[in-house]
Amino acid sequence: MSNNKFIGFAMMFVFFLVTFFLGAAGIQHPLFMFGSGRLGGYSDMNKFGHFVTSFSWLKLYWLSMVVVFFVLSVVLSVRGSESLMKTRLKVGKLRLTKPVLTFGIFALISTLLTGCYVFYNTNKINTYQTREESEKEQVTYEQLLKKFEKLPQPKIVDVNLKVEIYPSTRDFTAEGYYWLKNKTNKPMTEIHIQNDVEHKMKLAYLKFEGGAKENKKYEKQGYIIHTLNKPLAPSDSIKMSFKTMFETKGFVANGSNTNVVYNGTFFNNTYFPSIGYNNGYEIGDDDTRRKYKLKEKERMMEQNDPIGLSQSLFGDDADYISFEMVIGTEKTRPPSLRDTCKNRGKRKTGSTSTTKWTYRCAISTP
Repeated sequence: MSNNKFIGFAMMFVFFLVTFFLGAAGIQHPLFMFGSGRLGGYSDMNKFGHFVTSFSWLKLYWLSMVVVFFVLSVVLSVRGSESLMKTRLKVGKLRLTKPVLTFGIFALISTLLTGCYVFYNTNKINTYQTREESEKEQVTYEQLLKKFEKLPQPKIVDVNLKVEIYPSTRDFTAEGYYWLKNKTNKPMTEIHIQNDVEHKMKLAYLKFEGGAKENKKYEKQGYIIHTLNKPLAPSDSIKMSFKTMFETKGFVANGSNTNVVYNGTFFNNTYFPSIGYNNGYEIGDDDTRRKYKLKEKERMMEQNDPIGLSQSLFGDDADYISFEMVIGTEKTRPPSLRDTCKNRGKRKTGSTSTTKWTYRCAISTP
């Protein structure tokens, strides 16, 4: 485009500056970040997994765009002493032969189609968020719900779940129940449920034995307050039944899930509904908290704090529990637990605990 190498260097320098400032200005979509698209980490089990799809489409998008610019540079390139744009346009018409024109149109159509497909996946069937938007959601969560953090809630004492994993589509469902026990000395009229919004889990249903109604629902935060038809007395228990689903749709712009994969799925109970406020959704970085004028995050409670003493190592929604889970997966993917048996074209496995343990289960399939 220029017959002066120093001007060419300057243009490249400006290009890299623009790319940098686009990211700093919050324009972080892969369609605007030149050369975007990565394969992620390689593993012997999963290879490059689902990252191949997004990588391929983005690289095809950028390759097509580069070809468009290449055609333009061929047409408008400086040859000889004439560097005026008007002259270059006249000469460029002569260079615009049918093969070059066909090649350029094909590349332009390819750029538009692949760009639309990437946008459809990242912004239509999935939700696209910049880093700043994600931070603001965390701030909103804390500002709205922090007041419930120390509200007494029942503890999970028994877990019974059936988990169906579909590695080929990177989906799973979990259905079953918790037994919740009031371990305080006062009756409880409300139970606060936190759905896993971080992984976009969908609750098919959630109900309490004896009945309850949704008193208030914070839709974006996945936080629901249920008012029980009958207050839960001290030392009494209530059964909470639910079904939750994880669904993969297309591919995302960033932050793709690496727990539920084609081969080597590994996730834990954080995907399931939890009880009460989850401080894990808060912003942890002190500088970012100051940016949004949030109080410094409490790192550790005092040794004799009664609230801290009532919590287990992995959170405050459960103590030591009884546990039973049945895991099903596709027939060609035997689970890594014991007691495997065939059932309706799938492979099943069961795990039962006869002793009490902390509620931090991990589910994996090869």
